[in-house]
Amino acid sequence: MSSADLRNTCEVLEREYTEEYERCMENMLTNQKVKEFDYEGLKIALEQLSEFERRANKKVIESNVLKGLNLEDIKRAGERLILHDGCMNFFQSITNNQHLNVNAHVLSYCWCVDLIRSSFSSGGIPTMNVHANEFLYENALSTGEIIKKIETPIDKLQAFTNILKNSNESDKTNLTIR
Repeated sequence: MSSADLRNTCEVLEREYTEEYERCMENMLTNQKVKEFDYEGLKIALEQLSEFERRANKKVIESNVLKGLNLEDIKRAGERLILHDGCMNFFQSITNNQHLNVNAHVLSYCWCVDLIRSSFSSGGIPTMNVHANEFLYENALSTGEIIKKIETPIDKLQAFTNILKNSNESDKTNLTIR
C-alpha cells in the first residue's frame, strides 16, 4: 500500500470510528434520569461498546493498514507518543520511588503492547506490566493481524480482575484505586 493510500485509509477509518463511536454513545446514553445504580443497564452499555470495538478492530485488520509496519518504526512512534498531561510523571514518581513497592500495570484496548512499552521506556520506565493487544510479526514486519488480548472494555475489566486475583496478599493491603 502506498503511503498516500495508507494515509487516506487511516483517515477514513478514523472518521468512521469517530462517527460510529458517537452513535454508539448516543444509543447508550438516554435522557432518562437514573435514581439508583443500574447494574444491568451498565452491563448492556458495556456489551454494546464492546461489540462496537470488536467491529472497529475487524475493520482495521481487513483494511490492511497494519500490514507491513516495521517493529522499529512502531517503537520510534512510541518514543514520540504524547500521553495525557501528568501520566508519565505519575508513573515515574511511583516506579522510581525507592520507598514504594509498586507493581504497576497498564491496560489498553486501543494501543499495542510495543507502542506502550516504547513510550514508557523513553520516559525512563523500562519495566512496565502492559496488558494490551499485540501485533503478529514476521521478520519484524507486522502481518496485519492482531493478537487480541484486550479488545474491549469488558476484556479490560477481566484483565484488571485477574491482576487483583493474582496479586499476593501484601500487594492487596496497599492497593488504592482512584
